[in-house]
Amino acid sequence: MRFHRHPFCALVAGLLLASAWASAQQSATAQWTTASGGNGHYYQVVGLAAPISWSDANTAATQAGGYLATITSANENTFVFNLTNSPAYWDQSVNDHGPWLGGFQPSGSQEPAGGWQWVTQPGAGSPEPFSYTNWAAGQPSNDNGIEDSLNFFHSGTGTADTWNDEANSNTFVKSYVIEYNSAPTPEPGTALAGVLMGAGLLMRRRRVARRHLNPTLAESAPVSCISWPVLGSRDA
Repeated sequence: MRFHRHPFCALVAGLLLASAWASAQQSATAQWTTASGGNGHYYQVVGLAAPISWSDANTAATQAGGYLATITSANENTFVFNLTNSPAYWDQSVNDHGPWLGGFQPSGSQEPAGGWQWVTQPGAGSPEPFSYTNWAAGQPSNDNGIEDSLNFFHSGTGTADTWNDEANSNTFVKSYVIEYNSAPTPEPGTALAGVLMGAGLLMRRRRVARRHLNPTLAESAPVSCISWPVLGSRDA
């Protein structure tokens, strides 16, 4: 098998790799509009194929231009939970473990409930007050003395909008919620489709221009990224 050295083929190969990466995660985004009593922020839940630590989720949220969701009211908690209420974002063991949120407990805090705070939003001088809480029954518990990160959690089978303190690194949590103060950039799949469409239009215009300069060119000679070998010949 032989690959043509055509710029379009290289572009397609790179974008297909990006698409494969994007398909490894699932995502849903929604705005909590001011018309519905919200804060106008956007929330994105990201589900992965493998577990992710709270620290890595926090870094990913920052790199995406947002921050792990900070929940300061019952209405906000309900809105965010409804966005995450899908098996794609929960892991069932003895209990059901949902996405990471932006709550954490600094080292040295009084256990199990002391010192909890939200991550600081970009541009803010201090975090929002950790005044609203929705702990599940018996939580926070600081099991094994290592639980200092916040996630949605349901004791037993099923999902719930209640919270749990979880170890930063564990084998259960495989999703997280990003909050954006303004509309986020397009998701990878959306951007990929747009770039592919644009590349296709560009190649079509180039073919039209070439036929105009040389009418003997085939009317519809497509760009092929793969050239199959002819029997009896050897690939170069």
